[in-house]
Order: sequence, then C-alpha cells, then structure tokens
Amino acid sequence: MAGIDISALDRLWSYVDDVLEGRVVVGKYVKLAYERFVRDLRSSESDDYEWVFDPEEAARYINFIERFCVHTRGELAGEKFFLSAWQVALLAQLFGWKHKTQGYRRFTTAHLFVGRKSGKSQLASAIILAMAVLDDDGAPQFVTAATKRDQAREVWDEVARCIKSSPLLLKRFKVHRSEILGPRNGTIVPLSSDSSTLDGKSLNLACLDEMHAIKDGNLYRVLASSMGSRKNP
Repeated sequence: MAGIDISALDRLWSYVDDVLEGRVVVGKYVKLAYERFVRDLRSSESDDYEWVFDPEEAARYINFIERFCVHTRGELAGEKFFLSAWQVALLAQLFGWKHKTQGYRRFTTAHLFVGRKSGKSQLASAIILAMAVLDDDGAPQFVTAATKRDQAREVWDEVARCIKSSPLLLKRFKVHRSEILGPRNGTIVPLSSDSSTLDGKSLNLACLDEMHAIKDGNLYRVLASSMGSRKNP
C-alpha cells in the first residue's frame, strides 16, 4: 500500500468541531461520545493514561478503504468509496485508539444505528476487507451474521461484489459460493443463528446485522466469546 495520507483525518477534526458546536445535529449519545473523544485526547498527554490516539494508524485503514473499495450499486457503481465525515470519525475512533505500551486496540465493539439506505452494509464490508488485509494476524476469520442466513448474506454479498468490482482486491481475495478466501489463509463466511458452525470459531470480526430481530442474546454471546483469543478483534 502507498504512503499514509494523514490528511484524510481533516474530516474527523471538522466533524468533531461541527458536532460539538451544534452545526451538525446528532443524538445525545453521539455528542457525548465526541465530548469523551476530545477529553480523552487531552488525557492521553499524561503518562498515567494508558491509551493514545495514533492518527497514522487511523488513516491507514481509512486510506485503504478509499483507495481499494468501490461502490457496487446504483449510479456510483464502480467509483471509489469516498467516506463521509461521520464514517471517517467512526473509523478513526475504532482504529486510532490503542494501548500505549502493548499496542492493542482500545475499542473492540461498535454498535452502528443508522437509517435505511445509509450505506451501513457497504461500510461494514469495507471494514472487513481492510482488517483482512491490514491486520497482522494469521488465519484471520470474519463472519457476517444474522438470525437468518439470507440476512447474513447481505453484508457478505456486498463484500463479494466489492472484491469482484476492484481489480486490486481481486489480486488478494478469491470468492467462492459461500466463502471468501483472503490473505494469510483468511476466510469470510456468512453465518446465522440456525447454523451448526457457530461454535469453534476464532474470529477477528463478527458483523451482526439487524440486531433488533434477535430474540435472545445467544448469537451475540457466542460471537463475542469467539473473539477472545485474538489480540485485535
């Protein structure tokens, strides 16, 4: 991958300012999250604070998505995926914060609630692809999950379409009917709560779609516990 373009984070700083100054209307908890972000940036200057925000690490994942992932549907099909400011801000928080001495990620879970047609499947698929390539982990496992297999395939199909639409990604991934093979013997598969293959996984990432449709917490618990052996899930 080419050099890191840290200017991608200009959208992060602008978005944070706009949220805190009221120029962008957000919910209560989103505003609180960015108030915490600013507060934690100040705290990270202290030797006693264990976390640090690494702009280059955040930009690395954002750069990958914007350089290699493409739109797969509609009038933008085939064009590169240029992230909105809120998407940059989300990714920066997920991938930028890390432990000062041990280097592992601060945040390992994200709940994303957005309206229909907001590109959540496309963003989720881009995150999967970025982690599959950039994370330095052997035999990484990624799943797209939901209560029903058809729903679980929504994000998986988006991953497959993105790969097939990007000559650069086609060099790193191979798409099969129900499995995608990636770098370092990685796999990306769709799973549902009625799947017999939920147990025994050692996941790097689980994308759980349509959480409101889950009748109990078993699927979430199984997926969360399956990431316990990974350093940076």
